[in-house]
Amino acid sequence: MYRKAVSFLVSFAVFTAIFLPQSVFAIEQPAVAIKEPKVGEKISKYTVKHLNLELLWTEMESSFRNTRKFRVLSRDLSITPQSWR
Repeated sequence: MYRKAVSFLVSFAVFTAIFLPQSVFAIEQPAVAIKEPKVGEKISKYTVKHLNLELLWTEMESSFRNTRKFRVLSRDLSITPQSWR
């Protein structure tokens, strides 16, 4: 009887050690951070004057966040949930 109990506990411990971490990691979304956009050399100076890089950066973060496949590490603290900081 004692051997069966020990055998069961060892089997349970091995099963838990193998399968539990995989299920925990599968739940968490991968985190991404959007780098500051840079304007390429071939873009004309006239066009650069009219680009709003801050708006572009915000829209890129918003697009990634809306896919709900990634946890976006935002530079805007009002958007970033408390648990991510």
